[in-house]
Amino acid sequence: MPRRTVVILAPVCEELLYRGAILRPIHDALIRRGRSALVASTIAIALSALAFALPHLGDSLTGRQAIAYMITGCVFGVVYVLTGSITAAMVSHALPSWVTYARILYFGHGDSTVHPLLWILVLGCPVWVYLVARLLRAVFPDRTATGAAFGTAAGTSGDRTT
Repeated sequence: MPRRTVVILAPVCEELLYRGAILRPIHDALIRRGRSALVASTIAIALSALAFALPHLGDSLTGRQAIAYMITGCVFGVVYVLTGSITAAMVSHALPSWVTYARILYFGHGDSTVHPLLWILVLGCPVWVYLVARLLRAVFPDRTATGAAFGTAAGTSGDRTT
């Protein structure tokens, strides 16, 4: 499969798995068992980040890459929880993947070190996606989903009051 296809499919499939099929069910199960929304979100984000990191590590289960993948998985999980959108998590995941792919095209090889630009993208893109999602909800309140992904499960109705 061409690399450009992987750069598109990986963020979509990984976010559906790690945030949609792992984070959300864990969160909802913890809420049903009486945990607070904050505790449920924190545990679910951490477990989905661990699940995200493990297959990316290959032979290296320690070191900077392990920490980088855990942080990255947490960031994508936070975007999903705060925006209520798996699409926002996918976009946050896809942008750094595209930058990595562009570096491979430009330099002709991958780089196993975590480049500072990649950290800026991994942490900055989700913030940008979150801010754009909030702006869109403010500009088009009747056309967008109400509340965050976990508002209803956390005990709020998800209804907006103006």
